[in-house]
Amino acid sequence: MKYRLVAADVDGTFLNSKGELTPAVESAVKKARDNGVIFTFATGRPISGLVSYLAMLDDKTPVITCNGAIITSPGGPELVHIDLMPTSALEIIIRGIREGVSVIAWSRGDVYTTRMSPAIGKYKVVYKNVDLKMLSDPDSLAQQGVTKIILEGAPEIIGKLWDRWREELHPGVSCCTSAENFLEFYSDRAGKAAGLERVCEITGVPLYQTIAVGDGFNDLEMIRRAGLGIAMGNAHKALREAAAWVAPDNDADGLAAVVDRYI
Repeated sequence: MKYRLVAADVDGTFLNSKGELTPAVESAVKKARDNGVIFTFATGRPISGLVSYLAMLDDKTPVITCNGAIITSPGGPELVHIDLMPTSALEIIIRGIREGVSVIAWSRGDVYTTRMSPAIGKYKVVYKNVDLKMLSDPDSLAQQGVTKIILEGAPEIIGKLWDRWREELHPGVSCCTSAENFLEFYSDRAGKAAGLERVCEITGVPLYQTIAVGDGFNDLEMIRRAGLGIAMGNAHKALREAAAWVAPDNDADGLAAVVDRYI
């Protein structure tokens, strides 16, 4: 099988556990592109969180961001933009406030939060060109349009909320953990799997000629949907069980191993 497109998660896959891009992975991306393969990202991050890495992609390469809710390209406009329904966004924000966890909401390129915490403070580092605002009017924000909501809190609290809420929320909402202290919400018309399908439509690459690589629950459906689904060695058990191959972990240049093996 000749694979023509690689879609890789960023945190825990493209980057190591320190949030660093290693020379081996950088070289692997170049190797893929030199072999005529499209390399792109499939991430929960917005495009503003990828600024340091976009130069590695072609200007016209569609990038899956915000868990598939926004697809854009480094040198062009948004190609896909899917917001939560206002009623759903408002419900999630209000329930998060009542549970006492931090709420982070992405809306029109800005980030809104109900309170500062060490985890949210990292946004100022990762998303240097994003305006971090306090969320004071949930109803107005929901009407403005919310692409993604993150609840941040202690892992045991986030785990309990995920178990309870995923059966209780309005239809049309997808919910998953992206880290042990992050619970993410976005439209069920989005998702990385749907994002990969849309990228295939845009690029003309058949789905069976794609490779998807990831480590988190938000990568699971993409791993199952791609022509070849690969889990990182540091991935959740569910991903490792669903994958066609388990690569070395992200501290052992697992993504580079994927390119060496299949490209």
